[in-house]
Amino acid sequence: WKSGDVVVLQAKDGTLPDSMAVAVADRASGDKVQTVCVIPLPDISGDHVMAFLTLALTPRRPYDSEAAIFAYYLRDILVKSASAIFLPEEHRRARQKFEQVEASLAQQLRATTLETERLESRFARMAHLAPVGMYAITPDSRTTFYNQAYLDITGITEQAIEARTDPLEYLHTDDREKVMSAWIVCLEDKQSFTLEYRISKEWSQTDPISGETMTGDTWVLATAAPELDDDGNIIHVQGWLLDISGQKYHEKSRIQQIENEQSEDRFARMAAEAPMGMYLLKPTGQPLYLNDAYFDIIGFTREEFEEAERRGLGWADQIHEEDRGFVGEAWLALAQEGVPLNLHYRVKKPWNYIDEATGTQMTGETWLQSTAFSEIGHDGQVVAVQGFVFDVSLKKFSERLLS
Repeated sequence: WKSGDVVVLQAKDGTLPDSMAVAVADRASGDKVQTVCVIPLPDISGDHVMAFLTLALTPRRPYDSEAAIFAYYLRDILVKSASAIFLPEEHRRARQKFEQVEASLAQQLRATTLETERLESRFARMAHLAPVGMYAITPDSRTTFYNQAYLDITGITEQAIEARTDPLEYLHTDDREKVMSAWIVCLEDKQSFTLEYRISKEWSQTDPISGETMTGDTWVLATAAPELDDDGNIIHVQGWLLDISGQKYHEKSRIQQIENEQSEDRFARMAAEAPMGMYLLKPTGQPLYLNDAYFDIIGFTREEFEEAERRGLGWADQIHEEDRGFVGEAWLALAQEGVPLNLHYRVKKPWNYIDEATGTQMTGETWLQSTAFSEIGHDGQVVAVQGFVFDVSLKKFSERLLS
């Protein structure tokens, strides 16, 4: 009571006595009073309370900032009116004019204070819920403000902040030098900066479409600006951190995709012009890629190969009957167990060769040398077979002559 403040009693917090929570006839449809303001009225000296004003608010209206302003304004009016009764008339008039000005200023001040408090509360909630990391750090590296997003993005804990752990410890080792350089320029030249750099914490996210887990470096886009006092000295540096790890991950993936596509284009051009047969097969033997030289060496046209495919034989249809056994065993070891393949075998296509120097025509069986290896997937299983085929018939013919 000595402070002269308005006391608010409410049913919702249990401070309103049952004796005051009554219904007023013909008011608010007979609903009980939910909020009562008890207003002390001091004497002119302000040392004693002359009376108490009990103000019951309609239950149809909440007790908010406007109601609070009205209660304080009513208290000031009543106190001043009671005091004015004991003052001389002229003194009373002067005091009345002064009090009108004072009451107006007080009302404006209270309204401004309440609005400021609402704004501060609103901005505090926004800073706490914002997905952007916010912080304020003094020139001696003391963190005076941070929000939850700042902790989530950087991986820094509240305990580390209280212990004043060096923030550089949370930066990627390759980026510490450039961050420190930007920070020094900010402090010495009092200039703001914007910088992309990495945090030592690993980034991980699940792709909502594919369900794939994406991992990589944590990248942030940082903006910092110094706040100065009246003398031009830095009070602290305010900063904002935006997590751009997902953007960086997809940029890197896109670059890798373009490089792979360019590599595939180069490989396709090279394979099309290569003198040796090149192939990429499924573990079942079905072709994924065959170059033109492959058909020439095996002795198939593409149409004949497709016909053999429909009969369930494919390239095996051209292998010499006597060599199919060990070729088939080697293929199974390669396709099922990943054992590399390097062997010589014959195909049905006859071999003919004319010596350009002597004009001698040589004929015989077509011998091939095949080298192949398997491509292993993430589960350890063979997913494809890559290989090369060379025609070594002339070599085999020469070896036979020498023997």
